[in-house]
Amino acid sequence: MDEKLKCHHCESEFTAEQILAGCHYSYPQMEALGFICTACNKASQIRVRGGTFQSIEVISAPGPEWVIHDSLRPIGFEYRIDPEWVHCWLGGKHYEFKSK
Repeated sequence: MDEKLKCHHCESEFTAEQILAGCHYSYPQMEALGFICTACNKASQIRVRGGTFQSIEVISAPGPEWVIHDSLRPIGFEYRIDPEWVHCWLGGKHYEFKSK
């Protein structure tokens, strides 16, 4: 897995810290965060399953089903999913994202 994750819209690369800084909401039922790419300003979802970031594209609903475009496994990344929040910890910093 790479040290950076690519935006599946424009191929710009982001570190785990940049991804977390660019996320503004969550989808706890999908274990995903809503990410806005700072290069192309398009929204996408970042799945945080098993300590791995996955850049996903939802391709059907209901379900949903998705395609994984890229993966990143940041060292020291931890997360917890609550019904209304996704909590993430990386590099001694806590990030929390409200359910959309």
